[in-house]
Amino acid sequence: LAGTLSYSAVYELFAGVLHRSPQQIQTAHRAFHTYILSIGGSIGGTSPILLLAVPGAIMLYRQGRYRYPLAIVAILMGFAVGYAVLRGDHWFGGLSWPPRFLIPVVPFLMLGTLPVLDKVLRLPSRRRIIFSVALICIYSVWIQVCAVSVEWGQYVRLLPPEANGLGEWGGGLNVVRYLRWVLIPAAWGQVPFDFAWVRVGVPAWPIVCCIVVALGVVWLISLGGKQPKAVKIHLRGSLLQVGISIILMCGLIGLGLGAIDTDDLYSGSNASLRAVLPLIESNTKLGDVLLLTDNEYELFFLNHGKLSFPRVISLPDAPGEQPSPEQPALVKSTNPDALLVKSSVPLIYNLAQNRSTLWIMADLGVWHPWAVRPVERFMVTHFYPIRELVPDPPDPRIRLIEYSTVHAPDPFAFRGPDNLSDLRFGDFVRLAGFSLPSGTSYKSGDILPLSLYWQTETALQHDYTVAYFLADADGNNVAQGADSQPASGFAPTTSWLPNVPQWDNRALRLPEALIPGTYKIWLRLYQSDDNSILLPVTGTSVRDKSLGVLPVEITITG
Repeated sequence: LAGTLSYSAVYELFAGVLHRSPQQIQTAHRAFHTYILSIGGSIGGTSPILLLAVPGAIMLYRQGRYRYPLAIVAILMGFAVGYAVLRGDHWFGGLSWPPRFLIPVVPFLMLGTLPVLDKVLRLPSRRRIIFSVALICIYSVWIQVCAVSVEWGQYVRLLPPEANGLGEWGGGLNVVRYLRWVLIPAAWGQVPFDFAWVRVGVPAWPIVCCIVVALGVVWLISLGGKQPKAVKIHLRGSLLQVGISIILMCGLIGLGLGAIDTDDLYSGSNASLRAVLPLIESNTKLGDVLLLTDNEYELFFLNHGKLSFPRVISLPDAPGEQPSPEQPALVKSTNPDALLVKSSVPLIYNLAQNRSTLWIMADLGVWHPWAVRPVERFMVTHFYPIRELVPDPPDPRIRLIEYSTVHAPDPFAFRGPDNLSDLRFGDFVRLAGFSLPSGTSYKSGDILPLSLYWQTETALQHDYTVAYFLADADGNNVAQGADSQPASGFAPTTSWLPNVPQWDNRALRLPEALIPGTYKIWLRLYQSDDNSILLPVTGTSVRDKSLGVLPVEITITG
């Protein structure tokens, strides 16, 4: 509607008042019209029963009850105007079913319908009114059934050619033949139903639920025709009946939900995901946070992953990720910060500020050579990987990684390591230095982070894995970090450029029973495809010709 009329002068006026451009005001106008007035996108158009709040508010006003009608108007207009003005080009909200942003308003509007519904139940002789209200209720149910009957992306594919490529926010908001509840029923039988019980092969459950709801409606209607005193007497005399009804209802709900426990939409049948839940709980503690690297397993944790701890947070899909071998990433950069959604970076930093460790759960790994894995790149660049856990049996799509939240040296800053080293592994790999960001004094059970500063004098023909140990004065290995290629595999030695430094962050957890004293850090490099091939080491302090000893002592105080 806004696009067919000329409001340029009005847009210019409001643009000056609201400090927006005329184009932004035009977008806000289109959004506000959709939220409030459009037949296919408004709060009343998609839930017609809420229109009963209009006569309900009038009835309350005539009774001298002004506050609630005014509250309904204020809440509705606040959300509608607020989102129309603030959301800009994202006013629609997506997911093909409008108006998603106004869902918080629905309960308040529903309360506004109660005066009308109450009057209908108390005046059974007003058959025209009852018929009208029943028709609105049936129409509302029809719209909601259409909303959930097929997969949400089907609507755009069902738009006919004459729609001229309209998106989900296009003509279907104002043109009857493009309404969702006109197009979607025409596809029934041609596209599969998306009801959960249909997906898992138990389609009888919705029918059972509908019968129970219908019986409940009939019972409420029968109560509606009685006087308040008679209702009390009736309920008191049928207490057993009411109790049995409640128990049956709860039982049906429980059985119905149990029937869709394995729904593939929520990865309910994924045995590896179920196996990883006890692994998470046994290795985390109260206050820990688990970050999902994308939305892949979000629905599983919302429906099945009811953990006591840690708190699970799903990060938005990173624009730097390549979803498949055929789909290029939206963003390409050597800076891992640029690969994430802008909001993810401060979120991770804020979470790290008050925690000693952070966990991530990744659904892609080295088995997916085309994957960029932006969250892992970010974490290994700015923090220290401690260990990686996998379910039993292993699943390449499920990896739990724990990081120390000590801040690592900035690889993009013009700074070198805090300590120099003369260790040389093989003919060409040189450890130029290292940094211990947490110092040299620790307690048993602490995390020991280490940043290694590598260089090579020529291009390398093989990839090498780094092993990191803590040894006592007698030469006994007392703790070992996870073996990995440099930067957790994101900087394999075959990718190194000659004379270009490469930071490599890694950490190990000290044993709880570690005896106080002084210890040394050992390093070993071996060929990744053949761990029997060890690079010989030369330098000031070397053991067994294959272990390089860093020129620093680690003190354990207790």
